[in-house]
Order: sequence, then C-alpha cells, then structure tokens
Amino acid sequence: MHTHFIPFGNVPQFTRKDKAYTLQDPSLRPFYTYAPIAENIPRVIQDNASQDIDRKVLTEVLKDQYKDRNPSVEVARQIDLLGKDTTFTLVTAHQPNLFTGPLYYVYKIISVIRLCEFLNKQYPDSHFVPLFISGNEDHDFEEINHFELFGKRVTWQNEEKGAVGMMSLDSMSGPLEETQRILGDSPNGREMFSLLKNAYTGTHSYGEAAIRLTHALFGNQGLVILNTSDHRLKRQFIPSMKREIFEQPSRALIEKTGQQLETLGYELQAFPREINFFYMTNQLRSRIVREGHIFRVLDSELRSLRQSWSKKLTRTPNASARMWSCVQSIRRAFSQTSLTLEGVENWHTGWSERHNLRHSD
Repeated sequence: MHTHFIPFGNVPQFTRKDKAYTLQDPSLRPFYTYAPIAENIPRVIQDNASQDIDRKVLTEVLKDQYKDRNPSVEVARQIDLLGKDTTFTLVTAHQPNLFTGPLYYVYKIISVIRLCEFLNKQYPDSHFVPLFISGNEDHDFEEINHFELFGKRVTWQNEEKGAVGMMSLDSMSGPLEETQRILGDSPNGREMFSLLKNAYTGTHSYGEAAIRLTHALFGNQGLVILNTSDHRLKRQFIPSMKREIFEQPSRALIEKTGQQLETLGYELQAFPREINFFYMTNQLRSRIVREGHIFRVLDSELRSLRQSWSKKLTRTPNASARMWSCVQSIRRAFSQTSLTLEGVENWHTGWSERHNLRHSD
C-alpha cells in the first residue's frame, strides 16, 4: 500500500478560514479561544469542569429517545457516563440529509469518534463521548432531499412544509426503490439497503429515520445522537431565547466580528437577522419579526405584545427553532458537558502529522 501526504494548506476543498484555523494563522487567532493542539485539552477540561450542569436532564432525554432505537451496549454505557462530572462530549452536527447525503456527513462523525478515542487514551481520568446533533429543525428541504450514489442522483419528492425532521415518510417509497436498484443484488448492496429500509420504514418521522440510520452505522463505535427538539432541553434555554427575541444582542456581535474577518480577507458565513429565531409548529417554520411593540410570525396570523410572547415561550419552548447564528449558544445550553473545540472536524488524532492529510492506495 502506497501512502501519499497532502499538505493541509493545499487541499482546495477547505476554505481559507479552515486552513488558517487548523494551521494557526496569527491573523485568525483573536477570534477563537483554544488553538487546535493537544496541549490545550487540559485547559479545555478545566474550563468546562467548573460549569453548573444539569446532567440529569440530558441523560433522561437521551434514555427516553433511545427507548425505541435498540441502543448498542456501548451507546447505553456512554449515556450512563454522561451523568458523571468527569465526562465530556465532543459535538458535531449536520442536517438530516437523505440517506446521510454528502460524504462530509460521515467525515464529521468519524472525526469526533477518532478524537474521542485519542483523548480517552491520553486523559484516562476523564471520559469523552462523541455526540452528534441532527438538525431536525432545518427547513432547507432542497438541501437535504437528495444524495449521489455511483454517479446517479436520488431525489425525494415531498410537498410538506416546515421543519424537515417533522415530515412524514409517506412519500419515501420512491427513493428507497430507486436506491435499491442502484445498489444491486450484491451481499454488500443487500446489507446496505436493509439498513436503509429498517430506518426509513420503522418510524413515523423523517428526522427520527435519519437518526436511526446514523445509529445503525455508528452506534457500535459509541456515537450518541441527540434530537434537540425536546421541551426539557429547550426549557434550559428559555432565558437565552427571551434575550435574543426581546433584546437582539447577537446581530450586533456577529456583524462586528464579521466586519473584522472581512477586513482580513475571510469570507463571511453568518448573516444574522434582527431576531434569529423561528416559530415552529407542524407545517410551519417562519421567522419571528418585530414591528414596533408587536412581535409577529411571518406567513401566519400570529402576533402579540412582548408579555404574551414571553408567556408563550415559557409554556411551549418547543415551538421555537433557532437560526444558524444561535446554534453555538443552544448547543451549550442543551449539552453543557460539551468541550468548546471550535471546528472540531479539524482536530486530528495524529497530532505529529497535523499539517498533512494522508491518502492510501
């Protein structure tokens, strides 16, 4: 087997900012807390260990979500370990793409699994759990409704609206049948189709089906998958939701940072709104906007004063969905066991070869 090393900075698929972060370009250093080097891990552990964390809620939610997923022994063990103060999560997330979608979906997950394996060996007094958050509240259906297989595109046609994770599986027979034809009748093809069929015909919602497929692929490696659309989790986040909706602090902060990055020549990724939350019910996922003293939901008749909205958030926190610019804050509130490793996909387990990507043939 021949091994070829590609300098990380020469990989064209990575953005300039990705490379600057991973290679520790001084120009980007003021914008993140921890450099992606192993020597920083003890500091990250220390900073996170001092937080006041409601681990009971997190473990209760995970155990409830896994009741019907047939969790592996390793996943059940990982969830139990999350109840201990010495356990931390490394988090990655992605939209619930059809049948996992782009290969990057898999790369993200493999990255956190391998990094946890490395950290568990290096720091035996702590335990590290790979945690995947499936973006079930995403509404960009055109981004998640297809995937490429052996040069052929399979597309899911569905007329439902709102958050993709809430969509039904009534129209999933077409993509399944087309994928079965492409996979063929080989042993590997039959095995892969069996995983797809079991995941996408054994539950009621598209979001849960995507989670079950991911669990079938990576559960034996200890990957824990969290569906953040749970009222117990969102209740932890109510103070932050009220602050964002009524005071709108994130827009000014993100725009200021964006201007600084743009001055340095980095491409912007976040373009915040005045209010960075959606109101979400079945078949509806629309932005909350402020018009004078009134807060209303676009594409609906919902409108009320601040006091009424505040009561609504307290009663039904699950009716809120975040925009991308708030995802970091929500991740921290939902899973405060998380180590804040910015760009965790760029932390490599082979630290001595951190500046190179390896390809074998």
